Amino acid sequence: MFVLFGLLIIKLKTMNGNIYICLNEETYKSNIPEILDNGNPITFEDMGAKNKELFGGVNSIVVNDENFYILEMSASWIKGEVSSLLALGEGLEFPSNALLSNKEAREIIQDNTDFSDLKF
Repeated sequence: MFVLFGLLIIKLKTMNGNIYICLNEETYKSNIPEILDNGNPITFEDMGAKNKELFGGVNSIVVNDENFYILEMSASWIKGEVSSLLALGEGLEFPSNALLSNKEAREIIQDNTDFSDLKF
């Protein structure tokens, strides 16, 4: 039982999840929370470009004439990184700086993307 519990603790210490976040333009152009920058300040915009190979490109959408950017990133639940991302959306209306599940990210992109220009 102790070995199983010990393995669970080891697994939890390394747990990172893919997080989707829908950022308003102001936040997208600003620095990521300090807890996430590993001592190297970087904007969400630059992080999206840097992580393109790992997570794919940043999706941009327009909702009510405002630009939003949906990024996929990895953040730790244990180290407080997810909490710092949640705090970005405090007091703001959805979709500004909202954390999203994979399904929610797909839905908001589909609902706010004009596919009529696509040629098959």
